[in-house]
Amino acid sequence: MTKASFDRYADIKTQIKALEEEAETLKPQILAEMHEAGSDKVEHEFGNFVITKKKTWQFSDRYDAMKDGLKQLESDEKADGTATFEEMEILMFKEKKMDV
Repeated sequence: MTKASFDRYADIKTQIKALEEEAETLKPQILAEMHEAGSDKVEHEFGNFVITKKKTWQFSDRYDAMKDGLKQLESDEKADGTATFEEMEILMFKEKKMDV
């Protein structure tokens, strides 16, 4: 094991998180600018910005009840051994919270 590989991985993951957070804060500003310009597509040297529509579904009480029943069945099968599982290794990195 080399400390350098751990250090580099941690540094990359920390940078990715910071960059994703920054990108999320820019989205509303970019959307507002595109709406202001009356454009749903902006060509940029690195790619295209496109405003698309995403459906958000609201289901009936009947659906929610069935879904809750299915969740209960899932829980029951896990508890009684009917459901089976496989384990696999994954690598996790949890960034230390810095006191400021």
